[in-house]
Amino acid sequence: MTKEERILAIENAMELVSEAQNLVDEAVRGTSDENNYRSYGKFGFDHLLGNGNPYDSSLDTLLDNLNSEDEEEGE
Repeated sequence: MTKEERILAIENAMELVSEAQNLVDEAVRGTSDENNYRSYGKFGFDHLLGNGNPYDSSLDTLLDNLNSEDEEEGE
């Protein structure tokens, strides 16, 4: 897989994860599981999308790392 294909795959994954998060958010809204999901279950989505702890890596981190390889190669 080329670097460009990897970047595209990660970008596509980010869109899918975001869409999945929105679907789950809607599905649990108003249910007895909503508080538990917001406290614990949503963490995985937030982690992947970079909306959690700023010191944790995310899919954005993977993109940044792939893009920084281009800069390092150009030096």
